[in-house]
Amino acid sequence: GEAIFNLPNGFQGYYVANAAGTRLAEAPVGIVIDPAQNNGTVTNGASCHSCHNAGMITFTDTVRPFVEANKRLFDNETYEHVINQYPKDPNEFQRVMDADSAIHVNAVEKAGVPKGAPDAVSRVYLDFQFNVNIDAKIAAGELGVTEEYLKQSINDLDPALSNLGDEGGYVSREVFTANFLDSLCILHTVDENQPANCP
Repeated sequence: GEAIFNLPNGFQGYYVANAAGTRLAEAPVGIVIDPAQNNGTVTNGASCHSCHNAGMITFTDTVRPFVEANKRLFDNETYEHVINQYPKDPNEFQRVMDADSAIHVNAVEKAGVPKGAPDAVSRVYLDFQFNVNIDAKIAAGELGVTEEYLKQSINDLDPALSNLGDEGGYVSREVFTANFLDSLCILHTVDENQPANCP
């Protein structure tokens, strides 16, 4: 199953679970597909933001009509729950979905993303997944420093990252990730708020 809910800041949150209710990081491709991924796999969070950038995807409710037409298939509690939860009027159902979408879209705009712009969450995720060569500009951005400061400090970092100091130099995502925390700690030693888990 899949669930969409609003976080305290108004952004949507997403939850994917198996039949036992156990949270899944990825949804089975037989249930849902992310066309932005080569293998179609939906990664909870990133893929969901991509599809729901404008909020809820509208659809026609078939739950209430089915339950009303097949009352004998359901116990009283289930029947009453559906009747109370799903509006009879399709226009009311659409109004509720539009209101849910507006909460998310307004939160995204407050965060500085213009309405109708590509989803920032999924784009950052995809960039992280597919940027296999990390140059100084990308490294500096991920480490929270300027490119100039990174290059000035390159000799303080692990020698495996030395190529970042060269013009046009880069390192693999794997090498950068392996040295990320140490680099973060070194580059932010003078900061008032130290990164977590620094020695």
